Amino acid sequence: MGHRPPVDLTNPGEWRRRHPKTGPRAALRTGIGPIHLPAHEVLEQQLPDVREFLLRTFGLREMTPSICDYLRRADDSKAILHCLLDSCLSVFNLGNGRLHYHHLFRDFLRHQLTASEEEKAHRRAAAYCRRSGEDEEAIYHLLRARAFEEAVHILDQVSRSVVRAGRPNTIANWISRLPPEILEEHPAILAHLGDIARLHSRFDEAVGWYRQAETRSRARNDAAALSRALRGQARVYLDTVKPTQAEHLLQEALRLSDGQEDRVTRVRLLELMAENQLNRGRLQRAEMLRSQARDLREEGLEEHEEHA
Repeated sequence: MGHRPPVDLTNPGEWRRRHPKTGPRAALRTGIGPIHLPAHEVLEQQLPDVREFLLRTFGLREMTPSICDYLRRADDSKAILHCLLDSCLSVFNLGNGRLHYHHLFRDFLRHQLTASEEEKAHRRAAAYCRRSGEDEEAIYHLLRARAFEEAVHILDQVSRSVVRAGRPNTIANWISRLPPEILEEHPAILAHLGDIARLHSRFDEAVGWYRQAETRSRARNDAAALSRALRGQARVYLDTVKPTQAEHLLQEALRLSDGQEDRVTRVRLLELMAENQLNRGRLQRAEMLRSQARDLREEGLEEHEEHA
């Protein structure tokens, strides 16, 4: 039997020629109806191009034509998605042009691939998500691909905004998927765990994470991570109104920030120090620190306008 070329789902004439009695909808065998076929039989009965589509896009939690085209290096994904949706092939419409597979069917598709093929697919999906600004989806795919170093890099960039959005558990879920050796190499991740515990008012646990981060940061001579760990501990003492314990931590964190380009962190440290001085009843000292923070922030705004 000769090789059958891939079908063009966008060409109605091609569908009619191959499926004169059924059309595109029935050409996608579904197993939905009086006879419910096992998933492997459903997959085997699809045309080669449909099978290829399913196996290339298995890892997506949400599918759009653009990301499917990117993964497949093709331009017909919109038509295929439309036909899959019409066929009820374990595909559901999320609205706004996004679809997803039933989780059991997606798991089945995943098991049709080798570990190497699965990781390659997730890496490619992560590349698309990074390019399109979908950092959280990129982290998901990088973790699935076991690309932990890359995942940590993005996690550290987005953690502040995710926490501010009131979703600290999202950070905790990502971190739970990291192997211990990655936590050893990235003490700042331990500080994230401290932040999550502190936001849930688990202050003793938070201090424990921050101190682990401090110890490992000192061992690695990582000034930025050390400053973060000290700042986290100080925030616990600010939250629990223990200004004496907070003061030396904030002072060391401020010293570590000297010469670093992270102006936002330095401004925040000055503000925390001002808050701590208020807790100690030192109003003049607090106002001086607030003034320094304000001047530094305005200086940064002026530099931004000059380079705009």
